[in-house]
Amino acid sequence: GEMLIAIRMLDNGNGGGIYGRADLLKIYPEGEEDNPDNTIYLAGMWKYLPTCEYLDDVLYQYDHKKREYYNRPKVDVTLSNKTLAANYYGMLKPIIPFKVAGVIWYQGESNIGRAEEYYKLFPTLVQCWRDAFKNQGMKFYYCQIAPFDYGFASPSYELREAQRRCMSIMNGVGMVSLLDLGRKETMHPVHKKEVGERLALWALNDLYGKKCETSGPDFHSMVINKNTIELTFTHAESGLVAKGGRLSGFEISDSRGNFLPAEAVISGDKVIVQCPEIPKPKNVRYGWQNYIRTASLFNRAGLPASSFTTEKRITPKKQVFTE
Repeated sequence: GEMLIAIRMLDNGNGGGIYGRADLLKIYPEGEEDNPDNTIYLAGMWKYLPTCEYLDDVLYQYDHKKREYYNRPKVDVTLSNKTLAANYYGMLKPIIPFKVAGVIWYQGESNIGRAEEYYKLFPTLVQCWRDAFKNQGMKFYYCQIAPFDYGFASPSYELREAQRRCMSIMNGVGMVSLLDLGRKETMHPVHKKEVGERLALWALNDLYGKKCETSGPDFHSMVINKNTIELTFTHAESGLVAKGGRLSGFEISDSRGNFLPAEAVISGDKVIVQCPEIPKPKNVRYGWQNYIRTASLFNRAGLPASSFTTEKRITPKKQVFTE
């Protein structure tokens, strides 16, 4: 029969509403996103009405009888979250006199398509904040953006790689991989608890003396041995684990940069990768997609590896950013 679905939203960044691709607007039981028999598609014409608006510390409510807002003011768009330096001076500057041990950070979606630039900007941000707080030892723990179907024109895997590589050029920072928490229909993981717990591992280990594993396996180096490539990882001292019993998501390239799906097996704290069609391999990449349904490489602490590429450049030569 006919069903009425009521949705209540609080959106302090935009006007709210329902957005995204039509084929992703659906509801289904947990774990059955690809089962059409148990899926209800919700795409079509929707009607929605903002019932209140919060502006300048005043809540303006909608009068259903008069069909108007109580003294609703004209919206001033000259200062918003996208205004240059508005977030810094409006939200960070007032608390700078206070002493803080560290920061947790989850951002990067708006930087997709500018990975090389992000690789330079993010360390600058961290140093700027440390200078402002007069605390060069201030910890900075951040989330790698989660997999999401951004589309072919938006290479989010390159942005994830820029975030991963930032770990090697900064001190006192820690990144958590969310490669296993991505959802095809939303860029923000629904499993918030796991995100928070992984961030907490860095703080517990660094600041509170509780020694624990802080990260999933992180690519460190590679050795080409005839027709195979041997990968070594940090944060793999306790051993590597293939979720589901086998590794997937690995690709290997020839000298011209042509990648093909590859076979990968665990050997102690290493991964051996090969492809019969590429007898002389050059590079390896893992999870190199906008959306990866199943992350397969973990350590024994249950933490997922980040996606990565062994190529020197993050982006192809034609996508050099000089801003």
